[in-house]
Amino acid sequence: MPITTLNVQVLCTNSIAPGIEVVNWGAQSFDEFRCNIPELGREIRRRFDEHPMGPDVPVRMSASRLRALSRDLLAGVRRRGELTRFVMGQADWQLCICVFTECHRAGHYFWPVPGPHPLEDPASTLLDVHRALDREIGQILAGVDLRQTTVIAFSLHGMEPNTSQLCIERAHDGESLPFVSGPGAGRGRACRV
Repeated sequence: MPITTLNVQVLCTNSIAPGIEVVNWGAQSFDEFRCNIPELGREIRRRFDEHPMGPDVPVRMSASRLRALSRDLLAGVRRRGELTRFVMGQADWQLCICVFTECHRAGHYFWPVPGPHPLEDPASTLLDVHRALDREIGQILAGVDLRQTTVIAFSLHGMEPNTSQLCIERAHDGESLPFVSGPGAGRGRACRV
């Protein structure tokens, strides 16, 4: 059965299986982008470049960095929707799975919690990301015959703020490590959070 997958986490590409597998385009991890069809992978890089956000490790951020992150997430949702529509048009598929990681990542930073937050209304930013995702899903569905397509939407796991990296900050007197976020992270360029 031909399958098309985009950003299913922890998936190893398989050059033998029929279909298309795109792995780690805009994933939170520091793993490299891969596609099981090398020519298509090169075309994806040419057309869509890297995800605006790049890989990251959730740590506290300043208000200005959070506003930039919000813009990157919204641009990432739009670009992932474009990428999904492009990849879906490249093969005959019987199953297509696309993971929009932006909602997960937005939840780490903008989930409303009691207490101070660098932004006045972080929940509105989270809602903006979900609204952008809703628009992209609508555009993806507009390109398929819904009389012959079953659509399933689900969340892979729950969401709450991610404070697992705060121990890193505490160990460095509240200073965020320079490699943890932004375009180029993990490839030798320092990025400030």
